[in-house]
Amino acid sequence: MRKRGFTLVEVLLAMAIVGVVAALAVPSISKAYQKKVLTTQLQRAYAEISQAGVTARSEEMVKDFRKSRAIKDLTFIGKYLITMPESYDGFAPTYGYYDSRNANYDFRNEVRNNGNYRCGILKSGAAICLNQGGFGILDINNKKGPNIIGRDAFSIGFNPDGTIDNSYSYSLERIIHNGWDIDNPDEFI
Repeated sequence: MRKRGFTLVEVLLAMAIVGVVAALAVPSISKAYQKKVLTTQLQRAYAEISQAGVTARSEEMVKDFRKSRAIKDLTFIGKYLITMPESYDGFAPTYGYYDSRNANYDFRNEVRNNGNYRCGILKSGAAICLNQGGFGILDINNKKGPNIIGRDAFSIGFNPDGTIDNSYSYSLERIIHNGWDIDNPDEFI
């Protein structure tokens, strides 16, 4: 009389097949998760900064936010953006570029050598530095990787109404145009 059931070889073969399928699926799931996290962080920082810019423009009653007192005397970060202690320590030691040029861009060194920046860490956890012209850099996930300009760090500027000027950063403009889809950095030009 034959017993019904699975042999050890059949069970091991089924487990091997499941293992191979899992090994193929996990990297793409992990990459999709990282992309979603970066997108959410970018959206939060973008909204926080734009709202602060609109508020500052309204309170100061100026037509062009870029000419406001908050930008000129660098009080925008401390007064309108709720930040943790002002410092450039929220930035990674160096940043790469998606196309490998200037692979060791050190923004912190630029800030140290130029007193016209004010930096801080936003409520959302993003690090920001702005100069007296209202231009600067935003690192949406602080020091965490990948630390690539156009992927998790962006140059930023403002529109006259106080919102972020998407056209100032090609990669930021492209991400927003594509429905907040953070592409593969190799696709940026």
